[in-house]
Amino acid sequence: MIKINTSDKNFLKIIEDFNKSLIKINSFFIVAIPLNQDPPCTSIEHCIFSFDWVCNSFLGRVINVANNYCEAINKEETLVAAILGRALLESISHFHHLLHKISNYLKLKEYGRINFILAQYMLGGDHGFEGDEKKLDKIHVNDSLRSMKKKYKFVMKIHDWLSEFIHPNALGSCLMFSKLNKQNQKVHFYKKPPLQDSLSPALEAAILFPVFCDDWKNYSKIRLQIKKEWKPSVDVYDLFEKNR
Repeated sequence: MIKINTSDKNFLKIIEDFNKSLIKINSFFIVAIPLNQDPPCTSIEHCIFSFDWVCNSFLGRVINVANNYCEAINKEETLVAAILGRALLESISHFHHLLHKISNYLKLKEYGRINFILAQYMLGGDHGFEGDEKKLDKIHVNDSLRSMKKKYKFVMKIHDWLSEFIHPNALGSCLMFSKLNKQNQKVHFYKKPPLQDSLSPALEAAILFPVFCDDWKNYSKIRLQIKKEWKPSVDVYDLFEKNR
């Protein structure tokens, strides 16, 4: 939970919404999902299991980042909070992108692509899995941010703003960790930037945190839709073959 004192009404609303969402999100967490057998990759059981695995992994990641984000803000470590805030924003966007893509594939009845994108989320990366030279292309975070932007137009502005503070350029170094005092003609330096000067970028990421709660509800709806509509698709093999 974010526990800082501020008289700014906008900040108070952001903090209130964030804390409410964090309580909800923690209530969604489960410790494990069962796997009685190893179903074939073209079965509905495999598709549902993979979907649950990916989504619950994202839930654990979001909870972890959010808790550490709160701790950083409460300790007035605003640079650390900005770093974690961007990680939180990217995680929320990545999850949103997954649900958006799967919803589209269901509408188009492209069921093989559901299996494929789930595999990308589970195994995709720049390197092979467990020493294997073959790899699946990962989903780039910029694709997720663009997907998020379709509904939340200001997401890129928040991401860019956070990036300015995270990167060691003018805003993230000289303007954040030093201050010119014209009265005594000195430049003062900080190990920790004053909260009143740096709270705004730290709280930027919290604005979109409630989106994850809404998307988690969509996860449950999409899961039911997959169970009702999903059918075996031969094109799933072609998709993996093309990516080799």
